[in-house]
Amino acid sequence: MPGVSLRVLFIVAALAMLVQREFGDTMKLVKRLLTVVLLLAIVAGTVLFALSNPASVKVDFLAFQLTASAASWIIGAFVLGGLFGLLAGMGVLLRLKTTQVRTARKIKRFEQEISKYQAET
Repeated sequence: MPGVSLRVLFIVAALAMLVQREFGDTMKLVKRLLTVVLLLAIVAGTVLFALSNPASVKVDFLAFQLTASAASWIIGAFVLGGLFGLLAGMGVLLRLKTTQVRTARKIKRFEQEISKYQAET
């Protein structure tokens, strides 16, 4: 199977070139690799947690009755909490961006006033 190993070599070379082009800076590459490793560890931990907790749990809420594994409920709550946290963070980010744009407009207006006064004198 020399053709298969040659294809793998070409794929690895292409990935190396892509990594070099995309992440020329070594620290960016290290950060990206650590992020990937961390995400893989979280996914592996989640899968192991789900496989270790197969017990079925019934949840009654008003007129709804749902049954799923304990791991599903816990992982679902974690994911929903993360999504709500992202939404809250986006609200803060939007407010900061609005403040930044408003401040940039004020700075531009002040610079125009300064140049106008400098031209008069």
